Amino acid sequence: MTFTEYCAQNNIKLLPDDLKFIRKCLGRIPKGSQAAITRRYVEIWCVGMFKCDNVIKSDNSGRRAANIYLREMMDHGQDG
Repeated sequence: MTFTEYCAQNNIKLLPDDLKFIRKCLGRIPKGSQAAITRRYVEIWCVGMFKCDNVIKSDNSGRRAANIYLREMMDHGQDG
């Protein structure tokens, strides 16, 4: 299963800019850590999405939480 299929399966609606950002960040993370980081990215997105009481804003809430996580992983070179 591809990353985009995994996202779709988890009701994550990736935008073209999301994919661009994810690819940019993953390019700075060791290949051996990328799969774990993308799985965690989806988990964090889902948690952020479900924490939001406003259905209309839930995607953005999840997106923000997941992108913060990904930026931190990129900056610190950690895997979760």
